[in-house]
Amino acid sequence: MYFIYSLLLAVGFLILLPRFLYDAFRHGKYVAGFRERLGTVSPVTGQPLIWIHCVSVGETQAARPLVLELKKQLPNFRIAISTTTLTGQNLAREIFKNDVEKIFYFPFDWRWTVRRTLKALRPEAVLIMETELWPGFLRECERQQIPVVVLNGRLSERSFRRYRLFRGFMSRVLRGVSLAIMQTEPDAARLRLLGIAPEKVKVSGSLKFDAGTLPLNDELTAALGARFNFNSDAPLILGASTHAPEERIVIEAVKQLIAHEVPRARLLTRAAPSRAVWRSSCTHRGVEYFLGRRSASPQATDGTAKVVLLDTIGELQSVYRWQPSFLSAAASRRRAGITYSSPLPWVRVF
Repeated sequence: MYFIYSLLLAVGFLILLPRFLYDAFRHGKYVAGFRERLGTVSPVTGQPLIWIHCVSVGETQAARPLVLELKKQLPNFRIAISTTTLTGQNLAREIFKNDVEKIFYFPFDWRWTVRRTLKALRPEAVLIMETELWPGFLRECERQQIPVVVLNGRLSERSFRRYRLFRGFMSRVLRGVSLAIMQTEPDAARLRLLGIAPEKVKVSGSLKFDAGTLPLNDELTAALGARFNFNSDAPLILGASTHAPEERIVIEAVKQLIAHEVPRARLLTRAAPSRAVWRSSCTHRGVEYFLGRRSASPQATDGTAKVVLLDTIGELQSVYRWQPSFLSAAASRRRAGITYSSPLPWVRVF
Protein backbone atom coordinates (compact mmCIF):
# COMPACT_ATOMS: atom_id res chain seq x y z
CA MET A 1 0.00 0.00 0.00
CA TYR A 2 2.89 2.38 0.71
CA PHE A 3 4.23 1.69 -2.78
CA ILE A 4 0.86 2.60 -4.31
CA TYR A 5 0.74 5.76 -2.18
CA SER A 6 4.23 6.82 -3.29
CA LEU A 7 3.37 6.05 -6.91
CA LEU A 8 0.18 8.11 -6.76
CA LEU A 9 2.09 10.94 -5.10
CA ALA A 10 4.64 10.92 -7.92
CA VAL A 11 1.96 10.74 -10.63
CA GLY A 12 0.05 13.59 -9.00
CA PHE A 13 3.22 15.67 -8.83
CA LEU A 14 3.91 15.13 -12.55
CA ILE A 15 0.33 15.96 -13.52
CA LEU A 16 0.37 19.16 -11.49
CA LEU A 17 3.93 20.11 -12.49
CA PRO A 18 2.82 22.49 -15.30
CA ARG A 19 0.62 24.35 -12.80
CA PHE A 20 3.47 24.46 -10.27
CA LEU A 21 5.79 25.89 -12.90
CA TYR A 22 3.21 28.47 -13.97
CA ASP A 23 2.66 29.61 -10.37
CA ALA A 24 6.41 29.61 -9.78
CA PHE A 25 7.19 31.87 -12.73
CA ARG A 26 4.07 34.03 -12.44
CA HIS A 27 3.71 34.41 -8.68
CA GLY A 28 6.95 33.04 -7.22
CA LYS A 29 5.10 30.23 -5.42
CA TYR A 30 6.82 26.91 -4.60
CA VAL A 31 10.24 28.25 -5.66
CA ALA A 32 11.32 29.13 -2.13
CA GLY A 33 12.89 26.19 -0.35
CA PHE A 34 12.54 23.76 -3.25
CA ARG A 35 15.90 22.14 -2.45
CA GLU A 36 14.82 21.75 1.18
CA ARG A 37 11.57 20.13 0.04
CA LEU A 38 13.78 17.61 -1.77
CA GLY A 39 15.59 16.83 1.48
CA THR A 40 18.65 19.05 1.00
CA VAL A 41 18.93 20.50 4.49
CA SER A 42 22.23 21.58 6.00
CA PRO A 43 23.32 19.13 8.73
CA VAL A 44 22.88 19.99 12.39
CA THR A 45 25.39 18.61 14.86
CA GLY A 46 26.00 18.94 18.55
CA GLN A 47 23.25 19.05 21.16
CA PRO A 48 20.09 16.93 20.75
CA LEU A 49 17.36 18.45 18.59
CA ILE A 50 13.55 18.56 18.60
CA TRP A 51 11.83 19.05 15.25
CA ILE A 52 8.51 20.94 15.28
CA HIS A 53 6.43 20.93 12.10
CA CYS A 54 3.94 23.75 11.48
CA VAL A 55 1.94 23.73 8.25
CA SER A 56 1.22 27.43 7.87
CA VAL A 57 0.56 30.65 9.78
CA GLY A 58 -2.00 29.36 12.29
CA GLU A 59 0.10 26.42 13.39
CA THR A 60 3.22 28.57 13.56
CA GLN A 61 1.48 31.07 15.83
CA ALA A 62 0.17 28.26 18.03
CA ALA A 63 3.71 26.89 18.40
CA ARG A 64 5.03 30.08 20.02
CA PRO A 65 4.19 29.19 23.64
CA LEU A 66 5.35 25.62 23.00
CA VAL A 67 8.77 26.77 21.80
CA LEU A 68 9.23 29.09 24.78
CA GLU A 69 8.27 26.36 27.23
CA LEU A 70 10.55 23.80 25.58
CA LYS A 71 13.46 26.22 25.83
CA LYS A 72 12.69 26.67 29.50
CA GLN A 73 12.15 22.99 30.35
CA LEU A 74 14.82 21.52 28.04
CA PRO A 75 17.61 24.08 27.82
CA ASN A 76 20.08 21.52 26.44
CA PHE A 77 17.91 20.79 23.40
CA ARG A 78 17.92 22.76 20.19
CA ILE A 79 14.75 23.30 18.15
CA ALA A 80 14.15 23.14 14.40
CA ILE A 81 10.96 24.48 12.80
CA SER A 82 9.56 23.35 9.45
CA THR A 83 6.62 24.75 7.52
CA THR A 84 4.83 23.85 4.32
CA THR A 85 3.72 27.28 3.09
CA LEU A 86 5.67 30.41 2.25
CA THR A 87 3.59 32.55 4.62
CA GLY A 88 4.25 30.11 7.43
CA GLN A 89 7.96 30.17 6.63
CA ASN A 90 8.08 33.97 6.68
CA LEU A 91 6.27 34.13 10.01
CA ALA A 92 8.50 31.45 11.54
CA ARG A 93 11.61 33.36 10.48
CA GLU A 94 10.20 36.48 12.09
CA ILE A 95 8.98 35.17 15.45
CA PHE A 96 11.51 32.37 16.02
CA LYS A 97 14.67 34.03 14.69
CA ASN A 98 16.25 34.16 18.15
CA ASP A 99 14.76 30.98 19.60
CA VAL A 100 15.44 28.07 17.24
CA GLU A 101 18.42 26.48 15.54
CA LYS A 102 16.94 26.02 12.06
CA ILE A 103 13.89 27.00 10.03
CA PHE A 104 13.24 25.11 6.80
CA TYR A 105 10.60 23.63 4.50
CA PHE A 106 9.01 20.24 5.17
CA PRO A 107 10.17 17.60 2.66
CA PHE A 108 8.04 16.02 -0.02
CA ASP A 109 6.62 12.76 1.31
CA TRP A 110 8.85 10.38 -0.61
CA ARG A 111 11.03 7.93 1.24
CA TRP A 112 14.32 9.31 -0.10
CA THR A 113 13.49 12.96 0.63
CA VAL A 114 12.33 12.16 4.15
CA ARG A 115 15.42 10.06 4.82
CA ARG A 116 17.73 12.85 3.67
CA THR A 117 16.06 15.35 5.99
CA LEU A 118 16.09 13.02 8.98
CA LYS A 119 19.75 12.21 8.36
CA ALA A 120 20.64 15.91 8.36
CA LEU A 121 18.69 16.75 11.52
CA ARG A 122 18.83 13.51 13.51
CA PRO A 123 15.96 14.64 15.76
CA GLU A 124 15.34 13.08 19.15
CA ALA A 125 11.61 13.65 18.60
CA VAL A 126 9.23 15.20 16.06
CA LEU A 127 6.29 17.34 17.20
CA ILE A 128 3.58 17.87 14.57
CA MET A 129 1.23 20.78 15.10
CA GLU A 130 -2.42 19.90 14.50
CA THR A 131 -2.85 16.79 12.32
CA GLU A 132 -0.41 16.43 9.42
CA LEU A 133 -0.52 12.70 8.75
CA TRP A 134 2.08 12.12 6.03
CA PRO A 135 2.31 8.32 5.58
CA GLY A 136 5.84 8.20 4.22
CA PHE A 137 7.19 10.52 6.88
CA LEU A 138 5.52 8.64 9.76
CA ARG A 139 6.69 5.30 8.41
CA GLU A 140 10.31 6.44 8.16
CA CYS A 141 10.23 7.91 11.67
CA GLU A 142 8.85 4.61 12.95
CA ARG A 143 11.63 2.69 11.20
CA GLN A 144 14.27 4.95 12.73
CA GLN A 145 12.57 4.76 16.14
CA ILE A 146 12.01 8.53 16.28
CA PRO A 147 9.02 9.40 18.51
CA VAL A 148 6.34 11.46 16.75
CA VAL A 149 3.85 13.46 18.79
CA VAL A 150 0.78 15.17 17.33
CA LEU A 151 0.13 18.37 19.31
CA ASN A 152 -2.96 20.58 19.24
CA GLY A 153 -4.48 17.85 17.08
CA ARG A 154 -7.80 18.20 15.33
CA LEU A 155 -9.64 15.97 12.89
CA SER A 156 -12.77 17.37 11.28
CA GLU A 157 -15.72 15.20 10.36
CA ARG A 158 -15.01 15.86 6.69
CA SER A 159 -11.37 14.75 6.96
CA PHE A 160 -12.42 11.76 9.03
CA ARG A 161 -14.84 10.57 6.34
CA ARG A 162 -12.07 10.84 3.75
CA TYR A 163 -9.54 8.96 5.89
CA ARG A 164 -12.12 6.31 6.79
CA LEU A 165 -12.23 5.17 3.16
CA PHE A 166 -8.70 3.85 3.75
CA ARG A 167 -9.07 2.85 7.39
CA GLY A 168 -6.81 -0.19 7.08
CA PHE A 169 -4.01 1.88 5.61
CA MET A 170 -4.56 4.74 8.08
CA SER A 171 -4.43 2.30 10.99
CA ARG A 172 -1.00 1.24 9.76
CA VAL A 173 0.09 4.86 9.26
CA LEU A 174 -0.99 5.81 12.78
CA ARG A 175 1.36 3.20 14.22
CA GLY A 176 4.05 5.79 13.55
CA VAL A 177 2.44 8.21 16.01
CA SER A 178 3.74 7.79 19.56
CA LEU A 179 1.25 10.20 21.15
CA ALA A 180 -1.64 12.31 19.87
CA ILE A 181 -2.77 15.22 22.05
CA MET A 182 -6.04 16.41 20.55
CA GLN A 183 -7.98 19.63 21.04
CA THR A 184 -11.37 18.07 21.82
CA GLU A 185 -12.88 14.72 22.70
CA PRO A 186 -14.67 14.45 19.31
CA ASP A 187 -11.30 14.93 17.60
CA ALA A 188 -9.84 12.20 19.79
CA ALA A 189 -12.77 9.87 19.15
CA ARG A 190 -12.45 10.21 15.38
CA LEU A 191 -8.74 9.45 15.56
CA ARG A 192 -9.41 6.32 17.65
CA LEU A 193 -11.95 5.16 15.05
CA LEU A 194 -9.21 5.33 12.44
CA GLY A 195 -7.29 2.70 14.36
CA ILE A 196 -4.78 4.43 16.59
CA ALA A 197 -4.18 2.69 19.93
CA PRO A 198 -6.58 4.34 22.45
CA GLU A 199 -3.85 4.72 25.08
CA LYS A 200 -1.90 6.96 22.68
CA VAL A 201 -4.64 9.61 22.55
CA LYS A 202 -5.06 12.44 25.07
CA VAL A 203 -7.20 15.62 25.12
CA SER A 204 -5.79 18.93 26.33
CA GLY A 205 -7.61 21.79 24.56
CA SER A 206 -6.08 24.22 22.08
CA LEU A 207 -2.57 25.61 22.31
CA LYS A 208 -3.81 28.75 20.58
CA PHE A 209 -5.36 29.89 23.84
CA ASP A 210 -1.90 29.81 25.43
CA ALA A 211 -0.72 32.37 22.90
CA GLY A 212 -2.63 34.94 24.93
CA THR A 213 -0.08 34.59 27.71
CA LEU A 214 2.81 35.69 25.48
CA PRO A 215 4.31 39.15 25.87
CA LEU A 216 2.65 41.71 23.62
CA ASN A 217 4.42 44.15 21.37
CA ASP A 218 3.57 47.47 23.00
CA GLU A 219 5.35 49.43 20.28
CA LEU A 220 3.29 47.77 17.54
CA THR A 221 0.05 48.27 19.48
CA ALA A 222 0.81 51.97 19.87
CA ALA A 223 1.74 52.32 16.20
CA LEU A 224 -1.48 50.70 15.00
CA GLY A 225 -3.55 52.80 17.39
CA ALA A 226 -1.90 56.03 16.27
CA ARG A 227 -2.07 55.34 12.54
CA PHE A 228 -5.71 54.22 12.43
CA ASN A 229 -6.93 56.31 15.39
CA PHE A 230 -8.08 53.26 17.34
CA ASN A 231 -7.61 55.16 20.58
CA SER A 232 -10.62 57.38 19.86
CA ASP A 233 -14.00 56.75 21.45
CA ALA A 234 -15.52 55.52 18.17
CA PRO A 235 -16.78 51.92 18.57
CA LEU A 236 -14.46 49.46 16.87
CA ILE A 237 -15.65 46.04 15.70
CA LEU A 238 -13.04 43.32 15.31
CA GLY A 239 -13.63 40.42 12.95
CA ALA A 240 -10.71 38.00 13.29
CA SER A 241 -9.94 34.65 11.64
CA THR A 242 -12.99 34.71 9.41
CA HIS A 243 -13.75 32.48 6.46
CA ALA A 244 -16.34 32.49 3.69
CA PRO A 245 -19.26 33.16 4.04
CA GLU A 246 -18.49 34.93 7.31
CA GLU A 247 -17.02 37.95 5.51
CA ARG A 248 -20.43 38.68 4.01
CA ILE A 249 -22.11 38.33 7.38
CA VAL A 250 -19.68 40.71 9.07
CA ILE A 251 -20.07 43.28 6.30
CA GLU A 252 -23.87 43.10 6.51
CA ALA A 253 -23.83 43.42 10.30
CA VAL A 254 -21.52 46.43 10.21
CA LYS A 255 -23.61 48.12 7.52
CA GLN A 256 -26.71 47.78 9.67
CA LEU A 257 -24.95 49.04 12.78
CA ILE A 258 -23.63 52.09 10.96
CA ALA A 259 -26.90 52.83 9.21
CA HIS A 260 -29.27 52.47 12.16
CA GLU A 261 -27.60 52.25 15.56
CA VAL A 262 -23.91 53.10 15.69
CA PRO A 263 -23.08 55.54 12.87
CA ARG A 264 -19.53 56.06 14.14
CA ALA A 265 -18.73 52.34 14.22
CA ARG A 266 -15.67 51.07 12.37
CA LEU A 267 -14.54 47.61 11.37
CA LEU A 268 -11.06 46.15 11.82
CA THR A 269 -10.62 42.73 10.25
CA ARG A 270 -7.74 40.32 9.91
CA ALA A 271 -7.21 39.11 6.35
CA ALA A 272 -4.26 37.26 4.83
CA PRO A 273 -2.36 39.25 2.19
CA SER A 274 -3.76 37.04 -0.57
CA ARG A 275 -7.37 37.36 0.58
CA ALA A 276 -8.84 40.10 -1.56
CA VAL A 277 -12.30 38.86 -0.60
CA TRP A 278 -12.69 41.64 1.96
CA ARG A 279 -12.10 44.32 -0.64
CA SER A 280 -14.55 42.73 -3.07
CA SER A 281 -17.08 42.13 -0.27
CA CYS A 282 -17.00 45.80 0.69
CA THR A 283 -17.50 46.82 -2.92
CA HIS A 284 -20.14 44.28 -3.84
CA ARG A 285 -22.12 44.66 -0.62
CA GLY A 286 -22.41 48.39 -1.10
CA VAL A 287 -20.03 49.61 1.57
CA GLU A 288 -18.80 52.86 0.09
CA TYR A 289 -16.27 53.75 2.73
CA PHE A 290 -12.54 54.20 2.42
CA LEU A 291 -10.75 50.89 2.94
CA GLY A 292 -7.54 51.19 4.96
CA ARG A 293 -4.86 48.51 4.61
CA ARG A 294 -2.10 47.89 7.10
CA SER A 295 0.31 46.74 4.35
CA ALA A 296 -0.21 49.92 2.30
CA SER A 297 1.70 53.15 2.78
CA PRO A 298 0.17 55.39 5.48
CA GLN A 299 -2.58 57.65 4.17
CA ALA A 300 -4.15 60.78 5.60
CA THR A 301 -7.51 58.99 5.62
CA ASP A 302 -6.31 56.00 7.71
CA GLY A 303 -7.63 57.56 10.91
CA THR A 304 -11.18 57.77 9.59
CA ALA A 305 -11.34 54.60 7.49
CA LYS A 306 -14.59 52.74 8.15
CA VAL A 307 -13.02 49.40 7.24
CA VAL A 308 -9.40 48.56 8.09
CA LEU A 309 -7.70 45.43 6.78
CA LEU A 310 -4.96 43.98 8.98
CA ASP A 311 -3.49 42.18 5.97
CA THR A 312 -0.15 41.38 7.59
CA ILE A 313 1.11 38.32 9.40
CA GLY A 314 1.63 37.94 13.14
CA GLU A 315 0.09 41.24 14.25
CA LEU A 316 -3.47 40.27 15.20
CA GLN A 317 -2.66 39.74 18.87
CA SER A 318 -1.52 43.35 19.16
CA VAL A 319 -5.04 44.69 18.58
CA TYR A 320 -6.48 42.89 21.60
CA ARG A 321 -4.77 45.36 23.94
CA TRP A 322 -7.63 47.83 23.65
CA GLN A 323 -9.69 46.02 26.30
CA PRO A 324 -12.71 44.94 24.23
CA SER A 325 -16.20 44.37 25.49
CA PHE A 326 -18.08 41.59 23.75
CA LEU A 327 -20.75 41.94 21.10
CA SER A 328 -22.27 38.57 20.39
CA ALA A 329 -22.28 37.34 16.81
CA ALA A 330 -25.94 36.39 17.19
CA ALA A 331 -26.84 39.97 18.11
CA SER A 332 -24.92 41.26 15.09
CA ARG A 333 -26.74 38.89 12.77
CA ARG A 334 -30.14 39.74 14.25
CA ARG A 335 -29.45 43.43 13.66
CA ALA A 336 -28.50 42.66 10.07
CA GLY A 337 -31.55 40.43 9.57
CA ILE A 338 -29.34 37.46 8.68
CA THR A 339 -30.01 33.81 9.48
CA TYR A 340 -26.86 31.73 9.77
CA SER A 341 -26.28 28.49 11.62
CA SER A 342 -22.68 29.06 12.75
CA PRO A 343 -21.43 31.86 15.02
CA LEU A 344 -18.78 34.24 13.86
CA PRO A 345 -15.40 33.28 15.31
CA TRP A 346 -14.67 36.70 16.85
CA VAL A 347 -16.76 39.86 16.84
CA ARG A 348 -15.88 42.40 19.47
CA VAL A 349 -16.68 46.04 20.10
CA PHE A 350 -13.96 48.17 21.72
